[in-house]
Amino acid sequence: MKKKLLLLLFFITALISCKKEKTSEPSSESNQKLPITLWAKGALSSSNNLIYIASVSDKNGNIYSAGNITGSGIVDFGNGVKVSGSAPNSSNLLLTKYNSSGEIEWAKSVISEEKSSSEYNFVEIDRSGNIYVIGSTGGGNYDFGNNIKLNIDASTNNKIFLKYKPSGEIEWAKVFTASELTYILITVDLNGNSFVFYLNNTFRIVKFNSTGEKEWEKIVLADSKNLFFHYTKTDGEGNIYIVGFSEGKGSYNFNNGLNISAVSEKRNPMILKFNNLGEIQWGKILTLSNNPSEYNKISIDENGFIYLTGMIFGAGIYDFGNNITISNNNDFQNGVLIKISPQGEIQWAKTLYSSSGHSFWYSITVDDNNNIYIAGIIQRPGINDFGNNVSITTSSWDGDQILFKYNSSGDAEWAKRIASSYAMIIHSLSFEQTGVFYATGILRTEYFDFGNGVFIKNNSYNNALIIKFKN
Repeated sequence: MKKKLLLLLFFITALISCKKEKTSEPSSESNQKLPITLWAKGALSSSNNLIYIASVSDKNGNIYSAGNITGSGIVDFGNGVKVSGSAPNSSNLLLTKYNSSGEIEWAKSVISEEKSSSEYNFVEIDRSGNIYVIGSTGGGNYDFGNNIKLNIDASTNNKIFLKYKPSGEIEWAKVFTASELTYILITVDLNGNSFVFYLNNTFRIVKFNSTGEKEWEKIVLADSKNLFFHYTKTDGEGNIYIVGFSEGKGSYNFNNGLNISAVSEKRNPMILKFNNLGEIQWGKILTLSNNPSEYNKISIDENGFIYLTGMIFGAGIYDFGNNITISNNNDFQNGVLIKISPQGEIQWAKTLYSSSGHSFWYSITVDDNNNIYIAGIIQRPGINDFGNNVSITTSSWDGDQILFKYNSSGDAEWAKRIASSYAMIIHSLSFEQTGVFYATGILRTEYFDFGNGVFIKNNSYNNALIIKFKN
């Protein structure tokens, strides 16, 4: 699961630092035009651990966050909203809705007769405000309310897919069992059509309409051996993008005659574009380097340009084609951001000019002025230079939680240290309007001051966290 993979990254052993060439002397964080915190919210009281893994916000500023509750105690979110899970010793589904002012409107979990483990890891909305959530469950009987129930036979590795109305009432639920898949990703377009990618020897795409009915299924690749995918996203025109990698060298012949050759013996990052009929439009290996790299999140601006965040592994030159290269002069794992045109041409690529340790860039959102906001972790104390006279100083050997912003031309505009990763981890970003965005994740300290008069008094348990920023 993505959550587990991300958390493992935070504890990778730090390697010896070797700085890159700087283009300018970076400014201190205090000289940058940093975002301010408008509000921050978590559960008011709980005997449980809570975490948000994914979030999405609409144009009215409502934010929908998905994750899990560990344990079966009652969670009080305030405003008369309470929820509890049914599995006392494992995780339970959690979905919440807050309005733009930070007031919670509803919270949902699930009742499991067998008290089996369950969690959400993806959430999306359509243009009507309907909410689509994806998660994982064990076997058992699950009651979601409104006479919607699932009976799941397989004990592990099941994916569930649910649709809720804006009011929080569930409409339908589907399950994809372990026997049907080795890997599955789902995305939803603005009309509520959902596209499901299966990876189980063959690589398939399936379309469901907004009522949950299957419309078509197509084979993308007959032999998908050594292919792995992390994330999928639709744009405003209904085109679908999926990003992942191939493990080792190989040649992949897709159903429209497209052939992609992976040249590295390690990981070859790959992106594919489909239209809304499931027909592949183009695909490419993103870097021509013997060093591995991979990309884990996608965001798309209103002009159809694609932004990917990921990591490069080790020293070397990374060639993206179109005369775009970046250099990594040390053996750290460094975060990377690339911009791609709707036609598949790389526009630019960015990483740190110098870093104090490993950096992981794992969440991204783009606002309606095509500004890019990213959350990540940087390990080890030191100065980290983003270029364009922007830098931050980190202080934790285990990692500092950071936020930073690029404009559409690839220039860094600011970077902000939020907390040590022991105190907080941000898993997801989403935007409301230009310069206003949300961060969601987990707060792991009893008290935290966000500045601007905003603070949270937490209990001793981990608390799900939503922060609203204004730049």
